[in-house]
Amino acid sequence: MVIVPRDEGLDVLEPMDFRRFSVSAGPTAERRSTAVVSYDGDAAWVAEAALRAWPGGTEIAGWQDGLSAMIAYARTKGWVRADGAVRAHFEP
Repeated sequence: MVIVPRDEGLDVLEPMDFRRFSVSAGPTAERRSTAVVSYDGDAAWVAEAALRAWPGGTEIAGWQDGLSAMIAYARTKGWVRADGAVRAHFEP
């Protein structure tokens, strides 16, 4: 799954790929923190609430369940912050 932050929310590419989780800043490769994504070193942190609010998440059968399983796995690895943000790789 690839997250593309937008001024108003986010876009999700490859939404059913729950084995990979990354943030792409798009062609500008700008690392600008928003309410959806923040950056810490080489990691990006994506707000769980923003993921859950993604409109496509209600249109794709099984997506919310897959997201829940991915976040549960990330939690076992220490990749979920106390505020619920999920760690992602950053891809310029």
